Order: sequence, then C-alpha cells, then structure tokens
Amino acid sequence: MKNFTTMKWILITLLTLASIQMAAQPDDLPDEKRREKIDALKRAYISDKLELTVAEAEKFWPVYNEYDKKKSEVKKSINKTYKAIKAGGKSEQDVKQSIDYLTTKRKEEADLDAAFLKDCLPILGTDKVIRLAGLPKEFQKELVQKIKERRQQRGMGPGGRRY
Repeated sequence: MKNFTTMKWILITLLTLASIQMAAQPDDLPDEKRREKIDALKRAYISDKLELTVAEAEKFWPVYNEYDKKKSEVKKSINKTYKAIKAGGKSEQDVKQSIDYLTTKRKEEADLDAAFLKDCLPILGTDKVIRLAGLPKEFQKELVQKIKERRQQRGMGPGGRRY
C-alpha cells in the first residue's frame, strides 16, 4: 500500500511539473514537441485517475500504445479526407465515395475503441475500464480549459492572437 501511495504522489508531482513546464513554453513550439508534451500529460492523467498499480501499468501501457497508434492513423486518414472534401472541385460521385470512406473509417474507429476496452478488462477490471472509457474526453476538456485560461492570462484571444 505504501508503494502505491508513493507512486501516486510521484505521478501527481510529474503531472504538476509537466503542467508548469507546458505553461512556461511559448506558443510557437513545433507541433511534434507540443504533441509529445500533451501525450505525457495525458498518460499521467490516465494513470492518476485510474490509480494504476505498477503491475497494471506494465500490462496496460503497451496495450494503450498500440491502440493509440492505430487510432491516430485512422484519425489522420479521416482528417485528410475532410480536407480533400473542403478543398472542393469534386464531382458528386467523388463526394459520395468520400462519405462512404469516412463512414467506414468512423466504424473502424468505434471498433478500435471497443476492442481496446475489451482488451483492458482482464488487465484493469470492470470498474477501471468503465472509468477509462470517459477519460480521454475528460482530459481533452480539461486541457482545452487550461489553454483558454493561459491565453486569457497572457491577454490572447481565440486562435492565439493578442488583443
């Protein structure tokens, strides 16, 4: 139990330090570095909220990493298709094909989510899997709120422009 408490405090400390570090960075960080920082914050957030034991974390993170990689690829293809549609100049047939493709990718995304949660059941148990299902959206909501607060403190408006 002492080991769990120690790990929890370490995670909280890391999350706090990462938040401070992220807040201290200028907004012109390269996208790759920004993505890495957000991923680190997300991992700390999930670990803290699920109260993962060391044994659970060792089994959970490889499963999560594989899921995250696959989901990222699906999202990239969805975003690429949306950009192509928005660019215009497509025939009605091309748009219909794009819509079919998007529908297929959205189903693939839902299937990935379901398979991931099922894969986590034997690792985390039902209570933690139920909590896990909503954590990515919770994290995203909190992150967006913190970014808005930080921009307000810096006197910046939407899109990072100064007032």
